[in-house]
Amino acid sequence: MGINDLFQKSLAFFKNDSIIVSDKMIKERKTVMKVKVIISILFVAVFVLCTVACGNSKTLEPDTSSPMSAPIEEDEKEEEADTTQSATNSTETTEAQTSKSTDTTEDTTPAESTEGQESEQSEEESSESASTEAADSGTGEAIANTAKSLIGTKFEYGKVGQDTFDNPGFVVYCYKENGISIPRRTKDMTTVGTKVSRSELKNGDIVIFSNEIGGEPDFSGIYIGGGQFISCNTEETPTGTHSLDTGHWSQRFIEGRHLAD
Repeated sequence: MGINDLFQKSLAFFKNDSIIVSDKMIKERKTVMKVKVIISILFVAVFVLCTVACGNSKTLEPDTSSPMSAPIEEDEKEEEADTTQSATNSTETTEAQTSKSTDTTEDTTPAESTEGQESEQSEEESSESASTEAADSGTGEAIANTAKSLIGTKFEYGKVGQDTFDNPGFVVYCYKENGISIPRRTKDMTTVGTKVSRSELKNGDIVIFSNEIGGEPDFSGIYIGGGQFISCNTEETPTGTHSLDTGHWSQRFIEGRHLAD
């Protein structure tokens, strides 16, 4: 190995060593810079927090040095007192006006007004009970004749005449044609007129039955005398005459309702 080779190797060795040293220094410098940055951020954060805390404490402290400044709570209390007083005065004024208006109305209302109201109430009560009383033109005999004139008409559910009927609709129609209004349902018909027994039935009375012996009222007809009544039964059995004294309906009779003389 010559001197030139030794020189080249020595030079390369020193270059590598300088590179290693420089890398270490760069890393150390970076670490130092990071530490400095972190310390600076912490310092700034502490400074900001101190500044905010001092500002809040100054804001909360009332300025008592100036004679013109008053505590906030006292101002709010005074405003609430003023508002309450105003509301009280307004209420008293309204009540006084209302009382005065009522007194004026009572003084100016004639005594005849009360009598008129009583008369109107009496008329309303009379109209409500009209459904249970016979009209002047509607008699039991006329109702029976209406029922007889409809013998043969067909049954149709929900119909109240004049060519087709359901069972209670037939009774309602016969009474309506003679000026008397009765309930649409058979069960409700038991609440109108006067209850009569089988022996007390008169022409035109409503006869009430149950399709099941001892059951609820669910079938009705028009009594025409001689132990006979007319009813509209089913699609298979149109309006016709049936016996009250014997057979199917004799066992299912509940009561009669007398509305017409």
